[in-house]
Amino acid sequence: MHRPRYVVVNQEGDWQIKQAGRHFSGSYASKTQALCAAIEFAEKDGNEGHEVEVLVRHEDERFVTEWVYGRDGHPDKLARPRARLTHAEDFNRRG
Repeated sequence: MHRPRYVVVNQEGDWQIKQAGRHFSGSYASKTQALCAAIEFAEKDGNEGHEVEVLVRHEDERFVTEWVYGRDGHPDKLARPRARLTHAEDFNRRG
């Protein structure tokens, strides 16, 4: 099965989305805007039956998976990309 990946990258101060090595859309002013747009594009592919994921390429060239279709929430329900909690923060939230 085809597994599309959308990658959010910072190039010369602009945030962009790439898929299969090509620019997928225009530039975004912030990482959050680009990430939310990438999730929306990926959601459409997921609805067509693809196992889609959204990654962010950091300055040190490592890739971090931020969203996976079917595992993470729908983009309309995300106020912002999910933050990763430390163990202590997670424990405090549970109360």
